[in-house]
Amino acid sequence: MLNNPREFVPLAEIQSEQFDDQYVKCLYYNRTLCQQTNNKEGCGESVQICSTIDNLGHNTGDAYCYALWRNSTNEGVQLVFKGCWYGASKSCSNEESLSVLSQQQQQHHKMPCVPAHQPKQKDLNFCCCKGILCNEEIKQMPNLLLYSSTPAPEQHGVITTTMESNDYRLSDIIFYVLLIMAIIFLASVASIIVYIFGKCPRKPHSDDVPTHEPLLLDGTNLPNIGYNANPISLKEALANGKFGTVYRAVDCHNRQVAVKVFSMQDRSSWQIEKDVYNLPQMEHNNILKFLGFDRNGEGIKLEFWIITEYHPNGSLHEYLKSHTVTWNQLLKIIQGIGLGLAHLHEEIPAKDNQNAKPSVAHRDFKSKNVLLGNDFRACIADFGLALVFYPNTTCGDAHGQVGTRRYMAPEVLEGAINFTRDSFLKIDMYACGLVLWELVSRCSFNEIPCDEYSLPFENEVGQNPTIEDMQDIVAQQKKRPHIKESWSKHPGMALIVTTIQDCWDQEAEARISAETICERINTLKINNNNNDSTFNQSNLSSNNHRTTMTTPLTNNHVNTFINNNNNINNQKIVNSPFLPNIHLNHYHPHLNHNGSASTPMRMMISSHTNNIMNNHQT
Repeated sequence: MLNNPREFVPLAEIQSEQFDDQYVKCLYYNRTLCQQTNNKEGCGESVQICSTIDNLGHNTGDAYCYALWRNSTNEGVQLVFKGCWYGASKSCSNEESLSVLSQQQQQHHKMPCVPAHQPKQKDLNFCCCKGILCNEEIKQMPNLLLYSSTPAPEQHGVITTTMESNDYRLSDIIFYVLLIMAIIFLASVASIIVYIFGKCPRKPHSDDVPTHEPLLLDGTNLPNIGYNANPISLKEALANGKFGTVYRAVDCHNRQVAVKVFSMQDRSSWQIEKDVYNLPQMEHNNILKFLGFDRNGEGIKLEFWIITEYHPNGSLHEYLKSHTVTWNQLLKIIQGIGLGLAHLHEEIPAKDNQNAKPSVAHRDFKSKNVLLGNDFRACIADFGLALVFYPNTTCGDAHGQVGTRRYMAPEVLEGAINFTRDSFLKIDMYACGLVLWELVSRCSFNEIPCDEYSLPFENEVGQNPTIEDMQDIVAQQKKRPHIKESWSKHPGMALIVTTIQDCWDQEAEARISAETICERINTLKINNNNNDSTFNQSNLSSNNHRTTMTTPLTNNHVNTFINNNNNINNQKIVNSPFLPNIHLNHYHPHLNHNGSASTPMRMMISSHTNNIMNNHQT
């Protein structure tokens, strides 16, 4: 019986048995066996005899007793296993247990099984010990419950862990104390740096993206705007757009600037606009002046700012709602729009240590995105949907149907865009035609009063058209905003009307470029400023809102352009109700001037016009 290390002896027989040192007596219990209905072994009180010598006489190592239990709210201490534990183990030496036992307990070898560590299964408790029936009594010692990172091998289905010393816990404490001290030190250093460098002004850096201080990138005299010590103060809101709100603001030197505030979900539009403004050779007199960008706030309240020049007149849309324009103002605004779009669309080669500027399509051109300076200088703004055409690259997966529905070209509404640079630039030109129509509709001339301001197609589709509304009006019915007959009776205005119709042509390929708009406006300005000027400017005033005509534009003014072009063959001369005897480089078969979808003749100034303009620039 004693040669079998797994043999069980009733508890009552233990007192009369004599055992030598090669055997260990442990209390045995198996909850799993006890719960099986057909096997009640292990439910009663029994002792397991654990031998350190196997059947061949070999020493198997030390033998110990163990216990595994869990603390239950309902049942208290709930035993799981008790029995023999084999193998050398420092954690079972009871050195820590002996220190807390009474001398009487140690003398009678009635040492409890004291847990020195916690198993990885945190609802279980484990202990092992060496001594006669030492696992009979379980003593909880919370101060010694440490977690082990290295599990011991499983034996007899029992989950165990290795013992860790108290030194490990002390090292943890030291580590965390040092970590906290390091964090406090770094925070102090950071506070000092912010205090020293967070003042306004400081030298701007062209590549840094600050989290607190705005970054000015232009070469103006406006200094950098420090956010921490001298923040930008937002005043009243000027406009609300698809991607943000524009505020009038005051910088740390009490200068007025405009701040466009983007929310977190519109960060991509902020990034696009910032990148467009930062393109090489992007700065232009008719592009809104970019002053810097900023990030403000934290977490879900994080905002992204674009800081630009402030224009007190606001957008062209807002200005036309309450003002009319004179003939001179009309020409200046149209010229500014043409120059701004031409610069935006143009590819400019590298020069003067500056990289090349790629072509850019605006993709949301409208009167709300044209700002007016005090001198009626038009500036194009809002590049949140812009598309940059870098050399030797394609448009990729650029979404075609973007922008404001009212200003969408027919091909955009129909989803029939060719994803090429020229196609996107022609879309801008269609929208430009609508903006020019808004301008002309508020220009007073020939003592004819202006109508109230209205948006393009407002009479047809109202204030908030749907895509379907615009598809029906523009793409299917091929309508355009109404052209008044009185506009065509004004010779100079007639050329502008033709320019408008050339911009909003149903066929994208037939639309003129922004450069052509500039050429035609230059032609009108030349005639204004010649000694035999067509117009008397003495009566032009923004207060009386009308222009007085003194002398009609005659054939001689236009024939000057034609006489230098006698060598051009096979070109047709026709009489136009807009301008007589204009050379036609392109002729459209449908000569309809009421603004409907039938496109009027394309009146293109011949190449010799450029020579005249070069000699008469004003």
